[in-house]
Amino acid sequence: MRHGVMSGFSWIQEVLTRHYPGADWVQGVDLNGNRKIEPQERLQDVDGDGVVGSSRDWEQYAVSNKTTLKTRIAFFKTAAAYSLKPVNPLHNILAIEEEITPAEEVGRAYRFISDVLRNVRKRTAAKQSDSAQEKMQMIYQAMRDVGAEWNTSTAGALVTSSCATKRFDRDAASFVVLAVAHELGYPVSLVTVSERSFVRWEDPKGRFNIDLGEIHPDDFYRHTYRIADVAIQSGAYLRSLSADESLWVVFANRAGAKSAQGRREEAIADLDRAIALDPRNPLVFHNLGIVKGYLGRHEEAIADFDKAVTLDPGEAESFSGRGLARAALRQHEKAIADFDRAIALDPSFAAAFLLRGRAKMNLHRVEMAVADFDKAIELDQHDATTFTNRGIARAALGRFGAAIADFDQAITLDSRDVVARFGRGSAKVRLGKPEEAIADFDHLIALDARQANYFFGRGLAKKDLGQFEAAIGDFDQAIALDPRDAAAVAGRGYAKAMLGRVKASIADFDMAIKIDPRNPEVFFLRGSCNLGVRRLEAAVADFDQVIALDPRHVTAFFGRGLAKKGLGQFEAAITDFDEAIKRDPTNADAFYERSHVYKALGKPKEAETDLERARQLKPDLFK
Repeated sequence: MRHGVMSGFSWIQEVLTRHYPGADWVQGVDLNGNRKIEPQERLQDVDGDGVVGSSRDWEQYAVSNKTTLKTRIAFFKTAAAYSLKPVNPLHNILAIEEEITPAEEVGRAYRFISDVLRNVRKRTAAKQSDSAQEKMQMIYQAMRDVGAEWNTSTAGALVTSSCATKRFDRDAASFVVLAVAHELGYPVSLVTVSERSFVRWEDPKGRFNIDLGEIHPDDFYRHTYRIADVAIQSGAYLRSLSADESLWVVFANRAGAKSAQGRREEAIADLDRAIALDPRNPLVFHNLGIVKGYLGRHEEAIADFDKAVTLDPGEAESFSGRGLARAALRQHEKAIADFDRAIALDPSFAAAFLLRGRAKMNLHRVEMAVADFDKAIELDQHDATTFTNRGIARAALGRFGAAIADFDQAITLDSRDVVARFGRGSAKVRLGKPEEAIADFDHLIALDARQANYFFGRGLAKKDLGQFEAAIGDFDQAIALDPRDAAAVAGRGYAKAMLGRVKASIADFDMAIKIDPRNPEVFFLRGSCNLGVRRLEAAVADFDQVIALDPRHVTAFFGRGLAKKGLGQFEAAITDFDEAIKRDPTNADAFYERSHVYKALGKPKEAETDLERARQLKPDLFK
């Protein structure tokens, strides 16, 4: 005889193993607390199938220990108070949900369904000739009679909480109907399609689907949800589920509730149980991929989405989910391909355009990203995140006015959007509106004073206002929060330089370069400081580094020319001034300095020509 092998789902086992975790039921459990194991307290092979742990075995165990269980475990006491059949699917549903719902809600669920059943029986007794369709519609009407309302805008609600509030989505309503129909002996089963559940009557005379009281043929669901033929042929959707198979929906809904509470590992365990009950359902794999994505397990999430799209290649959201996981792994080209598939399947899928735009941003295809964000906004003008992302893209293109307009709209839609407010503050700094920028950064710091970038942004704005001491204070705070913030260290160095603290400024630039040796602007700032204190060779070395990192940096050629001029390297200085002028023919300072070098080289004609050109370009230079 085999022990511990479950044949079919048992609500009795579900409740007992929750209350007695790790118990050996074959050896027996002291349920009545008399400090010895009674024969009835041992789980046995009642049905003689060679397996201890079948549904029938657990049913007999509950019968044998009925009094004790009612006394010691609230669920059994509640279930026993209502005259439902021991195998009614309601017991399974509520036993699963009991783990995360208050005991009083379980009681209200039993009471609500008993009230519906009583109402149906009264109606049936008064009208004997109902057709099958009328009998099923009567159950929905009975639910309405006792106060039920339909809530079709949501999915995945628990039956217990729905019975407590008397607001039912399609899943919860369908399970109530199943429970009532089972008591009445009706030949019904649960059917699922995508995220929607409904009930099917099926007997030798025919079959029909009923959904919140409305009769629909299979083709209605096939066309409404654009179900791929392979998903129907494989039995993923539109298949009549057995009593055990239908419980995948209950476990999936419980997983959703746990995930929303941050209990993600437990949610995965529930989804694994849902898959064990119905391994052909793509929605469970889809949901599993989403939860694993929350946990950063993106490779595993991709594998789950792979299974989802194999089972249902017509589900746009599963391709989008896989794209999101691939984007998290920086597989941006593959992510874009998935978002392309999602959009091809559902051209009205605003989120897919948003996510594709983000992937394109990561590949520096900013104009293409803006086009995707435009389309996402056209499809959904109420999503703050899309406006925020388009604002970021527009700012990256230097379109700061348009970026601010996007951030404004995002904040109007969601005043808590800190990314939009930070983006707006940063764009205002770039647009020369430091006072307005400071207001945004003040707001952000009041919300969360632990974010280094908020202090950094305000420091930049104060620097632009010439408030260098205050700017240094903000940069200090940013560095305290994030000692690796090279930009904040460099910003502080610049503010110190403007206050004449050149030695301290150079020390900050040294630190910033150590943190980020690939930023040409920091080398330029240090080179400018070295030039100012006549550390000319050091200045040349810094400008060399700027040009190596960014050969288009015009001012670096000019700065290096000044340093070489100071070192008496006149020919080399001429070469640098030539390059600066070539790249910017309006650079009056370069003409002016080159004129002095020409004069030192004994070339008065060239010197006079440059001096005149400098005078034309910048008359104030000579005042």
